[in-house]
Parts: sequence; structure tokens; C-alpha cells
Amino acid sequence: MTQTIQSPEEAVALVRAHLRKDIDQTEAAINAMSNDILTVDDVEHRQVFSMAEQRANIEQLKGRLRSLRTALARTDDEEFGWCDECGDAIGVQRLLSVPTTRLCIACARRREDQFART
Repeated sequence: MTQTIQSPEEAVALVRAHLRKDIDQTEAAINAMSNDILTVDDVEHRQVFSMAEQRANIEQLKGRLRSLRTALARTDDEEFGWCDECGDAIGVQRLLSVPTTRLCIACARRREDQFART
């Protein structure tokens, strides 16, 4: 289903809703993984998935959660949705796909190309 965005405010509201959903899902995943560590027998757990890997995954999810919360807080800033490098608008679809981004697609590609050359 494609949604027509009528105003910048609608775009920000849509991104906020997606961020809140991502935050809820990430929190649920962290809680589920944390509970698994606490409830699964050590021997059984080591056979399925090592504790170290599980903890690393939890830490990775916590990092994502911090990024999502930061992005959600930024939606209140009038600069949200504008590229930090060139000042152009970041497309709504890009913000929905990568809500933590601070770069438009052109600047992100330019950075990736520069990184690939180093």
C-alpha cells in the first residue's frame, strides 16, 4: 500500500510512527533474548547458541535502540529530514527505510564511494 504524503508534517509523523514501531520491536527482541539467557539451561544453550554470541547480539540491538531513540528525538528538530552535508531534503522513503540517516542518498553514495577507494 502506497501512502500519499501531503505535507512535511505528515512525512515526519509517518517517520515517527515507524521509529516508534521499530523501537517497540527492538525492545521486545532484547527482552526475549535476555530472558532466553536467563531461562535456558547452560549446556543446552551452548549447544544451540553460545552465550557470548547471544550477549553480542543483545549489545548490537541495544546500540540500534539508542540510534532509533536518537532519531526519534531528532524528529522534533526543524533540521530533521535535511541532509547534514548538502542541506537537501532527505526523501521520505529513505527516512522510512533508514530512519537513523542524516544524509541524503547522493551524499551517502558519495561517502561510500570515497570509503571504497581508501
